[in-house]
Amino acid sequence: MPSEFRSFIYVQSGFEFDNKNGQTVLSLSFSKLADIPITIHREIPDDVSVKEVCIKKERTGEWYASFAVEGKQETPKPENPDRCIGIDVGILKYAHDTDGRAVGSLDLENGRERLKREQRSLSRKQQGSNNWEKHRLRVAEYHQQLRRKRRDFLHKLSNYYATEYDLVAVEDLNVKSMLESSGNSQNRTQHQQRGIRSPHCLNTSASAKGRIL
Repeated sequence: MPSEFRSFIYVQSGFEFDNKNGQTVLSLSFSKLADIPITIHREIPDDVSVKEVCIKKERTGEWYASFAVEGKQETPKPENPDRCIGIDVGILKYAHDTDGRAVGSLDLENGRERLKREQRSLSRKQQGSNNWEKHRLRVAEYHQQLRRKRRDFLHKLSNYYATEYDLVAVEDLNVKSMLESSGNSQNRTQHQQRGIRSPHCLNTSASAKGRIL
């Protein structure tokens, strides 16, 4: 499937939910498409309305549906937060906080090495052959595994801070520019190996739990 057709979006209409024999079914009003059973990652609240459904095909061949919802209720934020913490994004460590914790970076070295081996193997295959397609899927699966591990690490970390503290202050630094300076070649290599990123997931977790960021 060409990359431009890997996803399509239904806005406001063209879809509906149903429950058949205990299984959630997403019905799409699309020519020659039957009801599609889906596995729900988390239940959609009753007090929100689904405004948009995006159907996307990953390079591994798996299909996903993501939903944009709209609700009226907002989680109230504390007026006088008691539990406060500051987070400093690091270079050698992923982050340091004002309670004295140093959060280590996620170690993905083994996964990256496996990915490199599969990429080298793929480059030796004849493009378009069955063997090439088999290895292409394997490379896509390794990419997906690395993405999921990074996402899982970030969500668990952000959920911890959003749950344990009322106010989270995050240092706003351009870590990428700092690493690109001439005296930071060693740190830049470690940055590339460990995949250090600012904790953007805190925005979502803090909003969902009514915390101040």
